[in-house]
Amino acid sequence: MRRRDLLDLLGRGLPADTVRWDTPVASIRQTPAGVEVEGESYAFAVGADGVRSAVRPAVVGEAELRTSLLSTASWRFMAPNPGVDCWTVWSSAAGAFLLIPVDAKEVYGYASALRGGTVSADPEWLRTTFARFPDPVPQVVDAVLTEQSSLYHSPVEEVRVDRWTNGRLVLIGDAAHATAPVWAQGAALAVEDALVLAELLATHDDWSRVGPEYERRRRPRVDHVQAMTDRLSKTASMPAWIRDTILPFVGPRTYRETYGPLRSPP
Repeated sequence: MRRRDLLDLLGRGLPADTVRWDTPVASIRQTPAGVEVEGESYAFAVGADGVRSAVRPAVVGEAELRTSLLSTASWRFMAPNPGVDCWTVWSSAAGAFLLIPVDAKEVYGYASALRGGTVSADPEWLRTTFARFPDPVPQVVDAVLTEQSSLYHSPVEEVRVDRWTNGRLVLIGDAAHATAPVWAQGAALAVEDALVLAELLATHDDWSRVGPEYERRRRPRVDHVQAMTDRLSKTASMPAWIRDTILPFVGPRTYRETYGPLRSPP
C-alpha cells in the first residue's frame, strides 16, 4: 500500500481539528493520572514519531541510534513498474537496487551502497552507481531522475532499545524499533503495533497494565524481523564473489524464513 493511501484512510471520518499538523513535542512527563504532553493531560499517550522520536527519551532516556549493517544511507522512491512481479534485488560491489511491486503500474524502490560505501545526497549518484546494471535498473533510474518528486534520501538508522513502555506512555513503529528497510516491514510493523495496542486499550480497564502486555505480544515478531534484517545485511556486505555465489541458494530460503512467520496475524 502507498503511504499516501494509508494516510488518507487513517484520516477519513475524523473531525477536521482532530489532527494537529506541525505541532512539535518538547515536553512530556508521567503524572499520577496519566501523561502530560505540552501542558495538556491525557489518560494514555503513544509515541509514533519515528526514528528521531521526541517521545522516546521519556520512555528509555537518551538512546543512541544504530547505523544499519547494510548501509549508512539510502535512496527510496516510487517508480513506474517495469514489469517486476515479485521482490527483486540486483547487487554488485557498487551497491544494491531493490524493487517491490505495489501493483502492475508502480513499484517501491530502494537503493544503497554496500560495505559502508558512501551514498551521496545528489540524485545523480543513482545514475553513476547503477549505470552498468542490467535492465530494468537503468530504465527505472532514468524514470525517477526525470520525475524526482518521490525521491527520498536519508541515513539508514536503527532503533534497538530495551523497552518500549513506561507507565501509560508507549512507543510504536520506528520510534520503538526502526529497522533497515531490507524486508520492507517498517510500516507493516507500525500498523500491527497500532492494531494490537488498540485492542488492548479497548479490552483493559486499567490502562497502566496495557504497556507490558503490548510489549510481550509485539517483541517476538519485531525481534524476528530485526534478526532476519541483520542476517541479510551481513550477507550483502560480503565480498562480491562470495555473496554472488551463495545468494542464489540461501536467498530464496531466507525469503521464506523471513516472511513465513509474518503471514500469521500479529
